[in-house]
Amino acid sequence: MFFHSQEVDREKDLSNANYTNEELYIPVILKSASSRLIARSVLTVKEDKEFDNRTFFYGIYNQLADDFADMFDDIEAGAVTPYTYYLKYHRVRQDLINPFELYWTVIFNLIHNVYHSDTKTRNVMLSRALNGQKRFKEKVGDKKYKELMGIFATGNPKFDGLIQKMVRKSNDVDFLDKLVRDQIIANFKNESKEREDFVNMAKTVRNQINTILHIPKNGIASSMDESIIDAANYSLLGDGKRLRPIMTWVMGVHEYGLDESTIEPLLKSLEYMHTASLIFDDLPAQDDSSFRRGRPTVHKAYNTAVAELTGLYLTQEAVVEQASLRFDPQVVLRLIRYSAGKTTEMCRGQAMDLNSKGKELTLDQLNTICFYKTGIAFEASLVMPAILAGRQEEEIEALKTFAYHAGIAFQIKDDLLDVEGDLELLGKPVGQDVENNNSNFVSILGSEGARKAMWNHYCHAMEALQELHYKTTYLKQILDYTINRDY
Repeated sequence: MFFHSQEVDREKDLSNANYTNEELYIPVILKSASSRLIARSVLTVKEDKEFDNRTFFYGIYNQLADDFADMFDDIEAGAVTPYTYYLKYHRVRQDLINPFELYWTVIFNLIHNVYHSDTKTRNVMLSRALNGQKRFKEKVGDKKYKELMGIFATGNPKFDGLIQKMVRKSNDVDFLDKLVRDQIIANFKNESKEREDFVNMAKTVRNQINTILHIPKNGIASSMDESIIDAANYSLLGDGKRLRPIMTWVMGVHEYGLDESTIEPLLKSLEYMHTASLIFDDLPAQDDSSFRRGRPTVHKAYNTAVAELTGLYLTQEAVVEQASLRFDPQVVLRLIRYSAGKTTEMCRGQAMDLNSKGKELTLDQLNTICFYKTGIAFEASLVMPAILAGRQEEEIEALKTFAYHAGIAFQIKDDLLDVEGDLELLGKPVGQDVENNNSNFVSILGSEGARKAMWNHYCHAMEALQELHYKTTYLKQILDYTINRDY
């Protein structure tokens, strides 16, 4: 609605002398109305008349202030605004509303009827309005400014004189919207730096993880045993994102101050478990996928029996790695118990997924399956380092909430990529769910609905993250990556 209103304004022609007040001001009102809706959607606030009034009327006030400041630039560009149109046609169109008079009417309404004559609000709004006029006066010069104020006079000489007296006496102040603007610019700069730091960190950690994943043969003589280890390394050393161990590294090293070398076994175990789940998922009896991470799946490169045994082998290697963690034995035992429980839940999720093939699912059913298949792995990546660091249960619950929504957002993005993605970038075939008649977020909600649901889960994950007050923003960067990735 906001951008449509702008387009309507852009299409107006200043040489057209027949625009009505409705045609001039309704776009202004629509823009302010959309700012109200945008604010509500971002803040997820409930219906509130006071909130509506504040955002709605402030939008009109802000638009009229901007149009006043840009008046001569708009005239030069031939743009139609309430001010440029009134300047050109006020002598021949007695019906036109005076935008400057309306501007002060809106200010009056905001101060007295919306903010109930609050002193601080009045001071902020009047400071902004008067300083805006003062800067405009300096920009156009005293003579031109006086001429314009004669054109825009409200018809109340006492009021007009008071405004100009206040303009002459006003001092420049840092009014609210300038402070907000400066803060937004600072935030953008900080986020850009944080994103760059995260990308560099993720690349470094990913390379480190890749160097520790290889499983040595240790002199095993059996060709069958060798083929299992070869198949495990074949699958492990594919072009994986390593997102889960990266999340664990971020939490363990950056947030909890754990030594990098002491958590290496945990990083390996997570990637072993994840890779095993992919091997099982690709089997002919399950999703029957031919490509994974840009090359043939394990059962295609070897055979189904080797693939099944390799998946089982990797899950046990994960337990071996976890048992080798050099922490308090009770803590390690708790971690292994948690890990085993999550593995069984992932199996339940896969079973539910297989049982759902060819069936129409509800959104709740799909969310449940998605959590068991994807969200649990996200959760484990965050909770396991928290267990090693001895964090409180309250913090662990917040991490679980974050992981639940981040995992579903990740899966929705996967479903969107399955429809819209590129085979070369994805490293696996697209359109598999449609081909297999499987329900996913896109088939249930449509592409646009799925994208909205993804952002909704993103917002819920961000809310959970804000409760944790971590010293770095790397989890936010990981969340941003999950929904902005193209593979």
